[in-house]
Amino acid sequence: MVISGKITGQWAEKVLVAGIGGMVAGNILVMGLGKINEFDEGRISLASGYMVSSALGLGLSNICMTLPGDGLEGIDIISHAEHTLYGLAKEIGERDLIPRIICDERNVEEVLLGFQTTKVRLKGQQKIDIERVGV
Repeated sequence: MVISGKITGQWAEKVLVAGIGGMVAGNILVMGLGKINEFDEGRISLASGYMVSSALGLGLSNICMTLPGDGLEGIDIISHAEHTLYGLAKEIGERDLIPRIICDERNVEEVLLGFQTTKVRLKGQQKIDIERVGV
């Protein structure tokens, strides 16, 4: 779909890919994050919030996403994890949605540090449970 030009990757572009045979998930929502040099912490939080609002709009109770920037060289993965969780938590609020975030196993400790930092930052404002699940 990317090669054909049907998905451009422009900021906030959303494409719902449904009914691909053999997929465990029924649907995949692909969201454009824009050009890498325009992708900063603010956009990470916004993108996470957009993902939540899209999932809630589709009536989902669970989402699974990759950590933005994971696997790219020169990325501050701790900061990306902080801002991803912040955007998710702020948009979810008290609603019933469980996000699962996948990251490269080499980055797990940094991701957990970023998540824990956000959890402490939102203490008293938002209930956040962090659970590490191995593959």
